[in-house]
Order: sequence, then C-alpha cells, then structure tokens
Amino acid sequence: MTSKRVRVVKSPALSPVWCAAWALMSLAGAVQAQGLVPPTTGEVLRSVTPPLAPVPRAADADAVQRTPAPAMAPSNSAVRIQVRGVSVTGATLFTQEMLTALVSDLMGKSVTLADLQAAAQRITDQYQDAGYPVARAVLPAQDIVDGVVEFTVLEGRVGKVDIDNRSLIQDGQVQRLLGDIPAGSVVHEPTLERQLLLLGETPGASRAIVTLQPGAATGETDLGIQVEPGPRVSGQIDADNHGNRYTGYHRISSLVSLNSPLGLGDRFQVRSLVSDRKLGSVRLDYRIPVGSSGLAVGAAWSDVHYDLAREFAFLDATGWSHVKTVYASYPVLRSVDSNLLATLSYDDKTFKDDIGAVAGSTTRKNSEVTSLSISAYGTRGPVLYALATVASYGRLHLDGSGDAAGTRGSFGKVVGTGNALWGFAPNWGLYGSLYGQWASKNLDPSEQLTLGGASGVRAYPQGESSGDEGYIASAELRYTIPLRPVQLAAFIDYGGIRFQHRTTEPGRNNRYLQGAGVSATWAPRPDVGLKLMVATRLGDDEVQSEPFDSHTQVWLQGLWRF
Repeated sequence: MTSKRVRVVKSPALSPVWCAAWALMSLAGAVQAQGLVPPTTGEVLRSVTPPLAPVPRAADADAVQRTPAPAMAPSNSAVRIQVRGVSVTGATLFTQEMLTALVSDLMGKSVTLADLQAAAQRITDQYQDAGYPVARAVLPAQDIVDGVVEFTVLEGRVGKVDIDNRSLIQDGQVQRLLGDIPAGSVVHEPTLERQLLLLGETPGASRAIVTLQPGAATGETDLGIQVEPGPRVSGQIDADNHGNRYTGYHRISSLVSLNSPLGLGDRFQVRSLVSDRKLGSVRLDYRIPVGSSGLAVGAAWSDVHYDLAREFAFLDATGWSHVKTVYASYPVLRSVDSNLLATLSYDDKTFKDDIGAVAGSTTRKNSEVTSLSISAYGTRGPVLYALATVASYGRLHLDGSGDAAGTRGSFGKVVGTGNALWGFAPNWGLYGSLYGQWASKNLDPSEQLTLGGASGVRAYPQGESSGDEGYIASAELRYTIPLRPVQLAAFIDYGGIRFQHRTTEPGRNNRYLQGAGVSATWAPRPDVGLKLMVATRLGDDEVQSEPFDSHTQVWLQGLWRF
C-alpha cells in the first residue's frame, strides 16, 4: 500500500479544540495524519452500538394444536328433502341473517343429506376463517316440519383449562401472562396464539403450546397448555475485525442474559466489548413484563471509554460516554406470520472528550433524546421480511463549547430500514436491504450516519464518511451448498451521504461510495458460525478516514451462542 494522497473533502465543522489539535499535529510533523479527522466520543459510541437492522426470521411454529375432528358418518344420499326454509341456532358471534345467507341456496330445492352437510360446512368455514378453530355447524336430530331445516352452531366454548408449567417462571406469573381465559368463553385462535407466542418468548420459557380437546359437555373444548423451560443463562460471544483504526480493529464482545432471575419472566442482560486499542464498553439492561398484554418496561445504563491510537496517539486523546435509558415496548401485533412491535424510549447521554496534549481542551456535551420505534417482521410466501423505523426528538447541550457546526439545541431525525430474503429456488436466495436517515438540522456526531464499515459499504473501512443524512443499499445473491454448512454470496453496496443538513462551510457537501464483493459463511451448528467478507471498491473514491488508500477490505467474524 502507498501513502494516502491528501484530497480536499467536505466534512463537518471542527470545534476549536480539534482545531487546536490540528495545529499541534502540524507542529509535530504528523504527516501521516494530515487530512484525517480524529473520531469523537459520539462516533465511538455509534461504532459499538448494534445497528438498527432487524433480521428476517422464519415463521414461528404453530402454538395451537388440536385433536382431529371425528370423521363424519357417510350420508344416505338416497333420501331427499324439499327445503322451504332454514334456521340457524346457537350462534352468538355472527347474526342469524348472515349465517342463513350462507345456506340460502337450499331454499326451494330438493336436496340430499350430503347437500345439507355441505351447507353446514359453509357455516363452519365462516367461523374457522374468522379464527374460531373448534366451532362447527351440525345438523341435529330433528323432525322437519313444513320443510324448515335447522342447523345448530357449536361455537366451541372453553371448558377446563390445565396448565403444565415447566418453565423458570412462577406458576402465578404464567397465569398472569396468559391472562384470563374464563370458562364458557369462545375459543379464539388468534387471541390464544398471541398469548402463547408472547409467553413462549418470555425469558425463562422456550415455547408455549395449547392442545384443544373435546370437553365433558357438548360444544365444550378443554385447553391443555404446556410451557417449556428456557435456559437460565444464555448469550453469545463475538470476535471480529469490524472496528476503527484509531480505537482498534480487533474486538471481542459478549452478551450474557440472566433469564427470569426473580421468576417473573424478567431479564438482566450485560453486553460488553473490548478492542486491541484501549476501547471498552459495557451496557447493563433490565426488563420485566407488565400484565398479560405483552407490555414490558425496562431500564439500561451504558459506559464507553477510549484512547485514540496510531496516528493520533501523540495527542493523548481520551473520552467517555454514559447513557441512561428507560423504555417500554408493546407488541401491537403478534402472530405466526405477521408481527408489529412499538417501543418508546428516553436516553440521557453525557459525553466527554479530552486532548491531553492541549491545555484546556476538555469538552463536555449532554443530549436528551426521546424515540418512538416501530418494527415489523413476518413472511409472505417464500419471502421473509423485516422493517423498522425510528423517529427521534432531542436536545443537545454544549457546556460552554463552541458551536461552529450549529448542532446546539433541539433536533429531530428519522431512521428507516428494511430488508428481505427471497428463497426463489432450492438453496438459492436473494437478499436486499435499505437504510436511510433524515435530519431536521445539523447533528452531533453521536446521531450521525456512517457509510463505511462491515454494516455499510463494505469496500471502505469503519468510520468512512459520516454525515447528518444519507442512505445505504445492498443486494446479495446467496447460495447454500447442499448437505454442507456453507453459504456463499456475492454482494454489491451503494451509499450516499450529506455531511451537514445545512452546510456551514464552502465546498462539497455530499459523497457517494460503492463497492462489491463476496462472502462465505460456515455454520456447522446453529450455535457456531464464522463469516468472511471480501469487498473492493467500485469507482475512484479514495479512502479518507485512514492514512493509506486500500482498494480492498477484508472482514472476519466468529460467533458462539450458548
């Protein structure tokens, strides 16, 4: 590799402190660092925060299981009945007029018993299509008077409810999470399915299913609910080279969850990360379910510390950030193949940057951000999809620091992302993703978008081109080798950035990057994986965030789940 040629590229305005550092770099003869902008605490915080990228997931297994309905006895088709009228009894969920209309074609006809049974099936289908799986219409024993045929609806009312709780959640809490299932209520599959899926993904449980069986009385259905246990401790360990040159390429991160420590379906989670260049972060998170609706509330605290290395090591630059978070999440829709989650959160962020080589260079910032996020995932035939959007409103406080970039005060931003995986042939899949951000004004680096990196345009290093607004689009063609735990892919990435919402300096205010590459994923077990990505840039846009212009980036990640 050759030394980087310095190019004039638009970047966000620097604070007086960084200007002083820039002068010091020149006086020190730091030729390799010319044209480079030192990362701030806000940028470092973004680099260790998992990106907003919901993953498409396969549909859940059916939570409602039922014993097969008894086969209907063969009808004597030789008997014919002249129908002059019909009546439907036992129905409470649909009007008699609506159900009668379904069998009105019988009127005035001479029909067989098989014709009447087919008509009863139409009423049954009306119920089952509306989510009542055990409801059925029958022809009761009757004397047909004046040609009026009676259909009786057995709507499938709850008889006995048995709960076999094998999970780490207390029995009383399981009952509260399931909600009230009163005897005599009609069995409604979407309602049951929602409650069972929510219970099955509660920390301390792994799956909840219900078996529907005939009850003791005619028209009653008994519910047998089984809750399987989940692990007490779960998590994952990652090792990758997805970091920044100045805070460490090589990183090890861990996520450890203590599931249902109080027996309430709660969770205590610790996320940590360390790099090979004095970067460290930790996040503590506790959440607990409230009631039976799926609502959960939680609180988190995170800390990030860093020292700048390599070309900026002589600055003795350090920084830290503390983030306090409270949040509430609610599953608006939860079903086997369609899901919608809403989350409201409040973050109180404090940042400190210090350049030890420059006297009086300490800067402090604080921002308060309220966000509403909506995420959805599901399946549509052979397509798995995931979507998310976050609308944020915040206020940035600069403790006596300059505001050349115009970031002080209130701000708003909207982030949207979506991705989908289409299995168009055996072992073949097409994956696409789109990420975008819009801002109401110039943003602090902690709120900006970065184009380069393993989660962006992969032909450029982590930290390449940050700005207030932009987008990243990717497409991948994937192939899974038959009978082998290996998936190969070819991909292309394209992204654009607007450095400042409203520019404060003359010159170019946007940049576009593109690249392509190949990847290989090896997953011998569901809990172990290794992924290699090699990407090269398309076009002549040189690397600006590092002192050497590399045409190719190699990304490696290993993962172990437990």
